[in-house]
Amino acid sequence: MSSSDAPSTNSTQLTQDSISALEYITQQEELGIYHSRLTFPVLIHVESSARDILPYSFQRCTAPLGPLRQALYACLTCSPVLPETQHGGICYSCSIQCHGSHNLVELFCKRDFTCDCGTTRMGSTSCSLRKVSQQQPNAKNEYNHNFEGRFCECDQVYDVDAEEGTMFQCLVCEDWFHEKCIGEGRVPDQDDFDGFVCKTCVGKNEWLGRYVANKEIFMSTLDTHPEAKIDVEKVDEVATKANESSNSPEIQGITETSSEQPIANGMKRSHSAGPEAAEQPTKRAKVEDVPEKPVEPCKWASLPDTPSVPFALFLKENFRDHLCRCITCEITRLRTLPMISHEEETYEPDEDNSDTGTSLAIQTKHRLVTRRRNESLVIVT
Repeated sequence: MSSSDAPSTNSTQLTQDSISALEYITQQEELGIYHSRLTFPVLIHVESSARDILPYSFQRCTAPLGPLRQALYACLTCSPVLPETQHGGICYSCSIQCHGSHNLVELFCKRDFTCDCGTTRMGSTSCSLRKVSQQQPNAKNEYNHNFEGRFCECDQVYDVDAEEGTMFQCLVCEDWFHEKCIGEGRVPDQDDFDGFVCKTCVGKNEWLGRYVANKEIFMSTLDTHPEAKIDVEKVDEVATKANESSNSPEIQGITETSSEQPIANGMKRSHSAGPEAAEQPTKRAKVEDVPEKPVEPCKWASLPDTPSVPFALFLKENFRDHLCRCITCEITRLRTLPMISHEEETYEPDEDNSDTGTSLAIQTKHRLVTRRRNESLVIVT
């Protein structure tokens, strides 16, 4: 699964083999390696393995911090108070401290989310970090079928025994999609792109789909698509009109050297030494002293229309450098998808450097459905 939020590729063989720290220790006990007189080098190895699985400090629930883009876990063990309500999402710390033995689905990052631990989404389970239970969750939290352990447009529950291939997270809706559902043979090499937008989100934001014309930066799942190049003559035409507009009196204002002066009723009258001229204000802003800011032409407007067939987009790492930043695009387009306009800030807990945290990590049994870049889905039980 491809996401900038996926765990580090430095995960140990322990994690890759889909076992928890507790199970690892159990294996060592069966082999007679881990016992009450554990030798120092082996102890360091076990604690190091635990740190690789749970590298961050888990002493603080993020709920008091309010909505964050953060790593979330859906707890399938804790049933919501209202049966029709979806399961809640919990932060990294609560996934260990409060739900360590529960069946958790790792969702990776979700934006603008407040931890649900200790709320009615968790039933009667209390938050051991905040010492609260059955509070009302943040009404602005948004949920999708991921919180029920289902993913992709196929709405399938992840099956560790049957799942094959890689999954990718949509940059806009943050759902995960199977490569086979995106389209066999239609996904570029994973080293060639950094972001993915599903066809549903492209369809809802047709303005974004027009960037497929820039094939060097925006790739797609279209099987065939004529080479769409920027119409240079059209860009020049847009620039010319923009410059003419910027030189108009409506934009520049009226200078002291102008032969006409606007009045309140929208008519114009000439300057004179008569009584009418004497009624004008004695001070006027010298707009000629203010440097003119050139009007940037809209590069987006020169792109061809969006293809009529549904398609997904694959975005190269520097795709934001190629977005049109004119005033119109900033206000009417990019503002609707801030995650496309600017890279989002993601909350991460502090790294865990305490002996206490490591000991607890070794004792924790975590059930997770995990997704990693360039790897098939694996389950940690």
